[in-house]
Amino acid sequence: MSHRLSIRILDEDKNWDADWTILSSLTDEEAQIVKESAITREVTAALWRKQIDGAKEHGHAMQLGDDVDALRNALDETIDLAQYLMKELGERDSG
Repeated sequence: MSHRLSIRILDEDKNWDADWTILSSLTDEEAQIVKESAITREVTAALWRKQIDGAKEHGHAMQLGDDVDALRNALDETIDLAQYLMKELGERDSG
């Protein structure tokens, strides 16, 4: 049997929905992995929340061709991540 992974958005008040296929032609084994992947679902939800919050803050969703310096922003975020990791490791090692 073939399965697909999709995202659906529902507006129950206005009685409409939209559906986007993320992965298609999944095997039974692959579909089972998706069903058991709670952490991946949490990460996906966090990605969508970040996208929504960023679009609200900046007035648009991040897209190809926009005026965002993605490389500079990624570097800045990576440096922040390294600092958080060093802080956590230092606190864990000293405690």
